[in-house]
Amino acid sequence: MRPDRRHGHQSAELYAAFGNKEALFRQALDRYSETKGALVREALAAPKARDAIAALLRGTAQSLADKSSPAGCLLVQGVAAPAITLNVSRKSSATGARPTRR
Repeated sequence: MRPDRRHGHQSAELYAAFGNKEALFRQALDRYSETKGALVREALAAPKARDAIAALLRGTAQSLADKSSPAGCLLVQGVAAPAITLNVSRKSSATGARPTRR
């Protein structure tokens, strides 16, 4: 079940609360950057590259193993989604089929 429906909200209401879908996504990315992004900022502050890489690997492994967090990476999913949609649209155009909205 979609998170908005699980809590009794419709997508339009949710987007309207933040202005629109893009504003909601941008705010979610900002929050994600503040929380999960701290790992990267802290690791890059390490005095040696080796220490930074080790901190990134440890932190990423801990984050991925944390059962209280959703699986995956919001940043990667956010970057991949437009590319996937664009690829589907290009394939549909090439075959003459009409692309569907996602």
